[in-house]
Amino acid sequence: MQDGDIHIVLHLVKESMQEWPVSFMERFVYGEAEPFKIPIACVLSLRTRDHATEEASTRLFAVAADPFSIANLPLSKIAKAICPVKWAPLSRSRNSVNK
Repeated sequence: MQDGDIHIVLHLVKESMQEWPVSFMERFVYGEAEPFKIPIACVLSLRTRDHATEEASTRLFAVAADPFSIANLPLSKIAKAICPVKWAPLSRSRNSVNK
């Protein structure tokens, strides 16, 4: 490869990028997501695959649309909404957030 061949490499990179689907988090962040929902969905996305993140986030925000609703939601409902995302016991996680 010669120094002048960089345009070939950039063309190949650009072509390969078009094959990748846009992730849920990218659509969520640049869509109509309210700011408090973004870090919650991001944390869920760290624990599972993209399609499961979308399903879990959709279920959670359907039962708790604002921070106060989530804070007051019983742990069992949170666990059910975000299933199949796996966590350490929710009580430990929630206690660290409430401090």
